[in-house]
Amino acid sequence: MPPVARPLILIADDDSETLDSLTGYLDLEGFACVRALTGAEAMHTLSTQPIQAALLDQGLTPPDALEICRLLRAAPGGRDLPVLVFAFDDDEEAAAFAAGASAVIPKPYHLAAIGAQLREMVPGVPPPRG
Repeated sequence: MPPVARPLILIADDDSETLDSLTGYLDLEGFACVRALTGAEAMHTLSTQPIQAALLDQGLTPPDALEICRLLRAAPGGRDLPVLVFAFDDDEEAAAFAAGASAVIPKPYHLAAIGAQLREMVPGVPPPRG
């Protein structure tokens, strides 16, 4: 039986340790991950790879997570992409939803909550490997 394709998730954060943590965990959970350290890298990835969901930190350099959400939602086919945005407080959470985020992940985040949220939003995730 051929291996099950793993959904491709974009993780965009300006902190490489956060990228390492999220990528390692989501890999074990059955996702394939591509990383971006800047908003520009995230936009390039979104336009060139078959991303099935995006995790965006609000601290990205321009474009920031909110602008990326707005651009995605205005683009053909961009309304359906699950976009999860990290937020530190209620104001950031409200801004993320106003920009078009599908969900908000509070910081500090819990890896299991992110995995569960992605499993709910992305169809066809294979069973966890870990």
